[in-house]
Amino acid sequence: MVDVRTLGPALAKVVEELELVQPVVVTLNDLAEIIQRRDIRTRPVEVARRLRDRGWLLETAQRGVFEFAPGAHAGAYGHGDPFVDLRAYLANEPQSAGATRVAACLHSALWLRGFSDRTPNKHELAVRPRIRVPKALSKEFRVVRFDAELDPEMRDGVPVHRCASLLVHLASRPSDVRSWAVFVEALPDLVAGTTVDELAVEMKSRSGSTRARLGYLLEGQDTDALHLADLGVIRPSGTIWFGPRSGKVHYNAVWNIADTVLRTSANQTERAREQPRKT
Repeated sequence: MVDVRTLGPALAKVVEELELVQPVVVTLNDLAEIIQRRDIRTRPVEVARRLRDRGWLLETAQRGVFEFAPGAHAGAYGHGDPFVDLRAYLANEPQSAGATRVAACLHSALWLRGFSDRTPNKHELAVRPRIRVPKALSKEFRVVRFDAELDPEMRDGVPVHRCASLLVHLASRPSDVRSWAVFVEALPDLVAGTTVDELAVEMKSRSGSTRARLGYLLEGQDTDALHLADLGVIRPSGTIWFGPRSGKVHYNAVWNIADTVLRTSANQTERAREQPRKT
């Protein structure tokens, strides 16, 4: 049975504009602009309450920000967008700051870029150090701390780490990765999507350990166009750990890397590809 969502003349004008724009989230400021244009004499808070009561607006984790349920949904149903609470957070943030403080990262960034068809169990966000993480985000997302030098790229209204930022995140904080097998498969796409200029910006302030891990991470990839040696990606004098200092260790003498995560995942992925399919 289809839910019937009634509208009076004034509310119909508001919904008409929302249907034209088709926003995922709507703020009180958005409603105020519509009300002013349509010469409606009802306060935005009251309009929001009435539309919420009638199922046209749905609550989000951010006060004063709502998810719009268009007429095509035939009822008070959301978009099924896993990033709706991130969109609501960004709608409340100053445009100059919101998109640079928080970004989809790691597995979520791969998924949004089409580099992985596997959806992470919990979508991942990177938040800059010393930035307070709202409860609305920490509850709905897995939040990690990473300070990308490059501003994220907007994809369908969601800030997403660039390929260079993703590679440097992997090399800087290998322990942030939940499934290395996913990244082993995506490495060629990440390298192809990275430019030497962007990688130079992202690597400018990184440690020697990160530079060594990046060289080890990209071993075997086509990286000639990235000029890694010019970025200081060279073998360190001392041993560098890639992953936690526990478990089975693979030592790579070329990069002086003690690896507890990447090589195992790479071998597992390769073995899985070699397994014949059952018919």
